[in-house]
Amino acid sequence: MESNSKKIFSERKTTGLTWYQVAFEWEDEYSKILNLEIAEMSAPYTEDTKKTICGEAANILRPFRIKKDNWNIAQVMYPRLSYRYRKLSVIPIYLDVPKKWVKKIIWETRKLPIYFVTCYDAYEMIKGMGKENCSYLPLSIPDRCHEKIVPTKEFDVIQIGRKNSVLHEYMMKYCACHPNVEYVYRDNGGYRSTIRGLIGEAVTREDYMNLLKKAKISLVSTPAVDGEKDFGGFDFFTPRFFESVACYCHLI
Repeated sequence: MESNSKKIFSERKTTGLTWYQVAFEWEDEYSKILNLEIAEMSAPYTEDTKKTICGEAANILRPFRIKKDNWNIAQVMYPRLSYRYRKLSVIPIYLDVPKKWVKKIIWETRKLPIYFVTCYDAYEMIKGMGKENCSYLPLSIPDRCHEKIVPTKEFDVIQIGRKNSVLHEYMMKYCACHPNVEYVYRDNGGYRSTIRGLIGEAVTREDYMNLLKKAKISLVSTPAVDGEKDFGGFDFFTPRFFESVACYCHLI
């Protein structure tokens, strides 16, 4: 992978969502380690595109095409969207792998020498089906996200990003009984404190990590536990676990 013709295809231009930024950090790390250029997909991911994709348009879910000796890399957030790379000689890294998409992933990658999944449950299932070209790439966060010194903690508990409703309801009841405990959670795109009210948004990756650094405790859950994302029973630690630890938060 030394040729400049080989690239990492990134969709960082198509979304400004904070929770996607960690995936772009991974791409930066691959670029540095493998000495590969990052090629930014320029087509915006609009609401019209989203409606077409969710409607299972005819050009979706076609196999990847292979061009000899010119491999590229791309992280695929949703397996159903991998049609974007079908002409780009891509080695895919599947970030989210619901069980219902396993057979389609196997079909699309049947001619590839290797591809990666970040869910160990999916990896075990695919390997158990005799597919030897699947490899496991565990989720992580880059070393640069790890604080060398314990940051100053300003409040007690945070649930950053998508809420687990059970943990949230528990914390709201706990704070009602213990009004001096400050709990921060996402509310209509911004973040709300049980003591100070709205405290702002976390628009950028830096905002997100700075907010997490201020918390003593981080509430975390996995897809199979909270049931709010359907992965068909597959379970895995999300980047929020690693982000929380890197910011010196205790975990609940």
